[in-house]
Amino acid sequence: MRVFSRRLIIAVAGSALAIAAEMPAVGSAPAAQASASSGWRLVKQFGTCGSSFGVQSVTATGAGNAWATGDFSLFFPKSGECSPVGLLIAHWDGRSWQDMRPPVGFRPAANSNSDGHAVAALSASYVWVFADREYFTLPVTQSFALLWQNGRWRAFRLADEAFLSSAVAFTHSSAWAFGYVRSSTTGRVAAYAARFNGRGWRAVPVPVLPQGTASPAPDNIWAVGPLASAANQPIPRPYALSHWTGRWHTIPFPNLGLPSGEGVFRAWVVPDGAHGAWVAGDLMNNQFEEVGGVLLHWTGHGWVDVKLPFQTRGLGPLSHDGRGALWIASVPPTCCVALDMAHYNAGLWSVMPVTVPAGYDGATVTTMGLIPRTGSVWAGGYLFAGTNGDMFSAMLKYGP
Repeated sequence: MRVFSRRLIIAVAGSALAIAAEMPAVGSAPAAQASASSGWRLVKQFGTCGSSFGVQSVTATGAGNAWATGDFSLFFPKSGECSPVGLLIAHWDGRSWQDMRPPVGFRPAANSNSDGHAVAALSASYVWVFADREYFTLPVTQSFALLWQNGRWRAFRLADEAFLSSAVAFTHSSAWAFGYVRSSTTGRVAAYAARFNGRGWRAVPVPVLPQGTASPAPDNIWAVGPLASAANQPIPRPYALSHWTGRWHTIPFPNLGLPSGEGVFRAWVVPDGAHGAWVAGDLMNNQFEEVGGVLLHWTGHGWVDVKLPFQTRGLGPLSHDGRGALWIASVPPTCCVALDMAHYNAGLWSVMPVTVPAGYDGATVTTMGLIPRTGSVWAGGYLFAGTNGDMFSAMLKYGP
């Protein structure tokens, strides 16, 4: 089965894949060991107790620099209890993943939870992390853009109840963040985007509720999701791909020929040159049951609905493989048996099952990203372990 967070059911925060292994002892998780294999494998687990969302976003500027964010907590053997959930910020230095100490106010605390949902980086010394903080005594969730620059943190307050699921930084004075904002009184959501001009963040319009984005250049940004005007409609909602070239151009999805009551529920996008894009998505019915997946190619002139030669309960996230093809996470048609990564190359498909060490009984992948100038890909999400289904933030990797 695919596992959906409480925020995904509302709008955007995605999850993707189910896998199976043996069950660990209750109260702690087995240590995840890196493998020398060049295939897909588990390379890092963060924390030793349950998280809320796992790793939500990963980005890399090269083989020696990557960043990830999400949440984690720690298990204390003496008390037999878990710490409160705190903001996960991790850095890959080319050798290993290292936990970064979050700024004050975002560390595990008795009166609050903190989560990271998007990350964008220019280098090892200039990184944006988009996080929220929920005080148990306050009625709203606070949202922030946290800037790590030259060894120091700086916090920018964003709109309350804003949840940023993707971001990009082009320069020190040009960055974007995308997601949605939720009404704390009605629960209704609205599309949300913000731009940084070197001094502060400013909310800007976006024509879709951006569930997935791809941003290869300042004048070439793709966003995919339900039309902003339909953000609160039930499934099926009208979906579209929007392209920023200095202004937004919106491209409605093609007719997918789905049965009544079925539609796209979650979508991801990667670019295909200056004028094209690939979109992968989950299909659900209006009872929130997974019914399939879809892969679409916008050529710059029209849509191609790529037929799948295998059964799936959902597709995405996806990533370029560095060699002109795509890696796409696929939900197996039967629950909780294997994690699949589908590879698509010019009409040719292959499916690679992924195994995890004994001691886990499931996992989810929520984010994928190519390591520039390589054929390697990072994937982040969480592992399931224990009779209570605790989730542990984790990273997978393809390639060396």
